[in-house]
Amino acid sequence: MAVSVDTVYQRVLALANKEQRGYITPQEFNLFANQAQMALFESYFYQKNTRETADAEKSNEIDESNISELLDRKLAPFHSFEYVIDGHTFPSTVTVNSVAYPVFQTGMVLLGEEPCQKVSMFEAQRLRKSTRHMLSTANQAPFYTNNRITGRDILVYAGSTTEEAATEPDFTDATCDYNNDPTITHNVNSSIVAGLGVSGTGIPSGATVASLNSTTSFELSASTTGGAVVDGTLTFSRNMTVECFRIPVPAVWAYVVVNGKALYNSYAAVDFELHRSEEDTLVNRILQLAGIAMNKVGLADTASNLNQAEQQLQNQ
Repeated sequence: MAVSVDTVYQRVLALANKEQRGYITPQEFNLFANQAQMALFESYFYQKNTRETADAEKSNEIDESNISELLDRKLAPFHSFEYVIDGHTFPSTVTVNSVAYPVFQTGMVLLGEEPCQKVSMFEAQRLRKSTRHMLSTANQAPFYTNNRITGRDILVYAGSTTEEAATEPDFTDATCDYNNDPTITHNVNSSIVAGLGVSGTGIPSGATVASLNSTTSFELSASTTGGAVVDGTLTFSRNMTVECFRIPVPAVWAYVVVNGKALYNSYAAVDFELHRSEEDTLVNRILQLAGIAMNKVGLADTASNLNQAEQQLQNQ
């Protein structure tokens, strides 16, 4: 549901040229467009916080009027779960089509498929010194804390009195059978749980335990390769991931020059990643920036008034 960069550009030109208010070049439009896109993207986080605070006492039922659900949909293109580097460092970029884009915000931390509870550094120290608590963490949700003292982004603890979850040793199972299929059978092993990383002969890179069929069988996240393996040895590791929101891919109104005029090049263009509902808002914000750049006070004021009216409607 992306927004067409050409549709927005043509609407901006039509409105800017009304009453001879000026022409916006493709280069100027691309600059204004990406500033407007980034401003809208950033506003989603503030809107989500405000909305969830205001709706805290409301029903969880979802219908067409649920604005929190709409905000989640607006953020969905930028959302992913990425591996925590070395078990304690958040990723700084997310790769899209072989290009790395900076992470704008991080959210929940998962150990395998289990959400980790965030606690303060003081609370983490208190819990670590509680032998009773740490010995029982195997049956509790793992917890994590920021650790600026060591320079690490996080420390996660689960099921050990002394070791961080990230440094808990991998384990192997040498009874695994598979044959170009995501289904893997093995002897009874209760240590194998959904979310664990899997590596070994014929196992695709980055594969995980997608789901359990029983204590003797599980489904891999991808089909194995290389033919039949009997009593193969697979290594299982705890996967620690963090919820990431990357910045939008820059929009580009691409063009070729024909007879001195810039003509739209759809093959090289990049549309806005924003939700379809943001088309009007993008037009108004770009017009406001263009009015400021061209010193056209009337254009900037008109666009600003339209933005304010739309924001008031959305915040009701």
